[in-house]
Amino acid sequence: MVLTATTLIYVAAIAPPAARQSSTVIDRRTFLQWPAPKAVAREAWSALREFFVKALPVFVLITFVAAVLDRVGIIDAMGSVLGPLMNLFNLPADAALTVVLASIRKDGIALLTADGGVAATLSPVQVLVVVYLAGVLLPCLVTAFTVAREVSMRWALTMMARQAGAAIGFAIVIAWSGTLLFG
Repeated sequence: MVLTATTLIYVAAIAPPAARQSSTVIDRRTFLQWPAPKAVAREAWSALREFFVKALPVFVLITFVAAVLDRVGIIDAMGSVLGPLMNLFNLPADAALTVVLASIRKDGIALLTADGGVAATLSPVQVLVVVYLAGVLLPCLVTAFTVAREVSMRWALTMMARQAGAAIGFAIVIAWSGTLLFG
């Protein structure tokens, strides 16, 4: 419910006037029909090709960079530098590393519970804030790279900055209103 509400507010705030005026009415009715096996195979092959050409290389690159950063101690340093910023969200400093890594790779949220992780020390509102931040702070990097390639790097960076700003703002509101309401 929180994600739906914040998404609707975000879209209402950033949608250009032309998008608010557009009509979604379809002039003619469409009838369902059985898909042609060749069309299904073509779409499946296209999806697989896109995965191997776009998503998998980005995943490998992110994993490699994260491993190198962890090996040289930069990940832990980032966690200690960002720890004090967690006070903005009414979170302990230990949550910083989970938020950063899960923002980059969504499955990094597993760090929240790994080895008796941070989750055991958090209230339900704090867990919501960590999961919210991790999920919406940054868009999927494959999507961001695709937008940068197909539109422009500047547009992609602007999109990411706008999304991060909104995520931070909403997370602060969630954190502090949740704390006030639920203690």
